[in-house]
Amino acid sequence: MARISKPTEFKKCSKCSLVKKYNVFRKKKDKLGWTDVKGEIRYSHCKKCESSSMRLRYKISPIPQMLSNSRIRAKTKGLEHNINGEYLKLIWPKSLNLWKSGNSF
Repeated sequence: MARISKPTEFKKCSKCSLVKKYNVFRKKKDKLGWTDVKGEIRYSHCKKCESSSMRLRYKISPIPQMLSNSRIRAKTKGLEHNINGEYLKLIWPKSLNLWKSGNSF
């Protein structure tokens, strides 16, 4: 059973530890999270920290995002999606140097 939090206007971000107003935290569709003053469920980290986290994850490996985008495009166009992450790694150009840090995936 989920613990019910009392509605609050300000919350400390779980990543940057800054106290911020509820509207800088993204809304959630499920019931896990904290409740703002409007009664909506929110994530425990702010949008800025969430963006930084996603940017870092993409920089380490763009494959999951590329795969997600290809699934969405296939569904929109009514096409079968039969690509997986291993296939994308196989066809990714080895000479393409987008990441200056030298990370490989």
